[in-house]
Amino acid sequence: MSYTSFVYLLLIAGTFLCYYIAPKKVRWMVLLAANLVFYLSAGWDKLLILLLAVAASFFAGRVIGDYNEKVKGLKKDESLDKAAQKQKKEVYNKKKKHTLWLGLGVPIGVLLVVKYTNFVLGSVNSVLGMTGSTGRLSLVSLVVPLGISFYTFQIIAYIMDVYKGKIAP
Repeated sequence: MSYTSFVYLLLIAGTFLCYYIAPKKVRWMVLLAANLVFYLSAGWDKLLILLLAVAASFFAGRVIGDYNEKVKGLKKDESLDKAAQKQKKEVYNKKKKHTLWLGLGVPIGVLLVVKYTNFVLGSVNSVLGMTGSTGRLSLVSLVVPLGISFYTFQIIAYIMDVYKGKIAP
């Protein structure tokens, strides 16, 4: 959907209308629905890329938040001595860090694959050409979803904030 199309104008007008008619508690749902419709207009594959990154960050945030709560609960647990609390805290923090890397790896991996695959393939082809090789790697026809860098960095900020305990998941 082009920003200069009549269909986009209708989407924006309908979104504004629904947003201001809707109760404040559900306005976020109106924006989410409009966002999904916009991404869907670009194709299912772009929407699936977005949903993959969002789902990975959602679940990573939840798991990290659960480990944060377990660490906080250790301080209140009087049945454990200090050494046992410290040991459990280290185990929770290690699991939390593994979840952090997984939660960051998925959206960053998607970003790298979608944006830089052809750059890497083109560079390899250039090196092969300089060495006199006749073999070439085929470039991949990938269309970069709109705003992938922006929402990837938003996801990174969200996961890091949950990891540091600044926000709840």
